[in-house]
Amino acid sequence: MNFIEDNSFSDLKNLKKIYLNYNLIKKLTSEIFNGLYSLEEFDLTLNRIRKLKTNSFSNNSLKKLKILIIRNNNIK
Repeated sequence: MNFIEDNSFSDLKNLKKIYLNYNLIKKLTSEIFNGLYSLEEFDLTLNRIRKLKTNSFSNNSLKKLKILIIRNNNIK
């Protein structure tokens, strides 16, 4: 997987965990988190993310997010 489309999870309001490790994801936008009101854990280990914008995780849907794993990316 190379990217996550905006609003990909918008109908999954009760989703608590997303594991997208070992993919080829390069960037994140805040719109991919729309509707994820129950999300507590998001794992993006071993992707190709190079930079994160300051608003990448500023979506109001992420109020319950407790664990964000982004290790082994190329973040500068």
